[in-house]
Amino acid sequence: RVGATIVDFLVIGAIYVFGIVVAVITTPSATFDNPEPSPTALGGLVLVLAWFGAMAYPVVLEGRPEGQTIGKRALGIRA
Repeated sequence: RVGATIVDFLVIGAIYVFGIVVAVITTPSATFDNPEPSPTALGGLVLVLAWFGAMAYPVVLEGRPEGQTIGKRALGIRA
């Protein structure tokens, strides 16, 4: 079960990293008028969707008939 948790943690971490990378890429360059710019609406939206995806990951996968997350499936844990 610890191994499955680690695999699931890596999957959820990848979801978060994707959202953060998109938010950073969509942040405009700093200017004199705006020295600390925020991510654009697209970056913020992707970041929020990544957060919701990471929160929904175990709920959705364990709620399916198989009842396994990717980590449990990879290590052959039934439920």
